[in-house]
Amino acid sequence: MIDQRRTVADVTRQLGVVEQTLGNWVRQERIDRGEREGLSSEERARITELERQTRARASPGNCAAVVARSTTSASSA
Repeated sequence: MIDQRRTVADVTRQLGVVEQTLGNWVRQERIDRGEREGLSSEERARITELERQTRARASPGNCAAVVARSTTSASSA
């Protein structure tokens, strides 16, 4: 659509998506190309991965393990 100068209506019909979805894809493509400000797809993926890692570290099971390690370290000192 960006390169071929096709209408939004044409492309949405062909892909079977709503205009808002296509608009989101086009906006992200322009960001990735450096034509528009915003987080690139690569940056978004990195943030998502860091958030996943943070949630995993903050899980109740992991917190108990950290406390147990710190208690063991303190008593052996």
